[in-house]
Amino acid sequence: MIIWILALVLVLASAALGYTWGAVRTGITMVGLMLASVLAAPVAPVLYPLFDKLGLGTKLHAFFIAPLVVILVVMVVFKVVATKVHNMLDTHYKYHAPDFVQTLWLRTNERFGAALSVVNATIYLLLICVFIQVLAYPVSQLSSGDQDSAAWRYLLKAHEAMESTRMNRVAAAFNPAPKKYYEVSDLVGMVYHNPLLVGRLTSYPPIMELGEREEYRLMYDRIAGDVEFKKTILSMPKTPFQQIMGEESFRLMVTNRPYMNEIFKLDFKDLSNYLATGKSAKFDEAILGRWVYNYQASLAEQRRTRATWKRAEYNLLMASYTNNLHDVTLLGLINNKVVIKSGGAGQPVNILRGTWSRESGDRYTLQLDGPWEKEIQVRGSRLYARFKLERETRIVVFERQ
Repeated sequence: MIIWILALVLVLASAALGYTWGAVRTGITMVGLMLASVLAAPVAPVLYPLFDKLGLGTKLHAFFIAPLVVILVVMVVFKVVATKVHNMLDTHYKYHAPDFVQTLWLRTNERFGAALSVVNATIYLLLICVFIQVLAYPVSQLSSGDQDSAAWRYLLKAHEAMESTRMNRVAAAFNPAPKKYYEVSDLVGMVYHNPLLVGRLTSYPPIMELGEREEYRLMYDRIAGDVEFKKTILSMPKTPFQQIMGEESFRLMVTNRPYMNEIFKLDFKDLSNYLATGKSAKFDEAILGRWVYNYQASLAEQRRTRATWKRAEYNLLMASYTNNLHDVTLLGLINNKVVIKSGGAGQPVNILRGTWSRESGDRYTLQLDGPWEKEIQVRGSRLYARFKLERETRIVVFERQ
């Protein structure tokens, strides 16, 4: 019903405006409207760098605003041309034609203008329906029911009205949104309705590698330390997404243009599969991921190196682990990078950075300074490394997080 009411309002308003403007202005405007509709999607990406230079939001903002800018510019040009042509013809018939010809011209111009305006109304209706369809898809993925804002609820009702009148099929034929737009919407909706996936999302190799870059490390640390933001995401019943968008940590992330540009370069299909299965088809090296030190497994593995241990020797063995290894985390990153962090919780934080290379099968070699031997091995969900002491080494077992 909403769509039919909208169509009726557009036809009546356009007819009245077309009757007032006349056929010349309405016809030229119609041509401009058609051209603007055709050019909006292909020309919009040309404006994306301009948005970056002017600091007008991220690519997500540019995706929605740039087509409107194209339509506005084209329409302004054609409106100016239409007004100039109309004034020239009006002057001709007013001063250079007989009165009966002028009267005939005025009546024909007014009536034909009202008729042409119906075409304009149809184009406007189609543009509005396409805009509703593009906006409503992510909103439907992120809807929290009655807790949504009034604007979101009305948008969803309009989309439901399009489906009931089958205008969604017509709009789909002209929908310019790329496939990635829907992949991103599906992914954000998946994480929103399954907030425990946030941990897996941050362990996706490219995203984890971004967090270790110097320019984004502070942002990651601030978000990780925002306890209230975590509570908001994990709360039940679900916090409306509009409220999450207002959180400082969320805005800190989405307003970081360089970071969001890196995010939009990701393969979202592969990322969605990773969130669903925990495996990536593109990043399948066994070492990739976040590995957490397992004290009990390390101690047990070291004990197996000897048949028997005296009590004093075993006490020294345990002390060698507790004194030298504190909250150790190994990060296997893309681009053959590796980071080993230790300390925290009152202890000095020590960070070693280096590279890794694959030798054969599940064996890898590390290139980094510090007390770690080069050879490591990945077996299933565990990574085995060796930590060098003064006279001997210790086996260190990491669990995949």
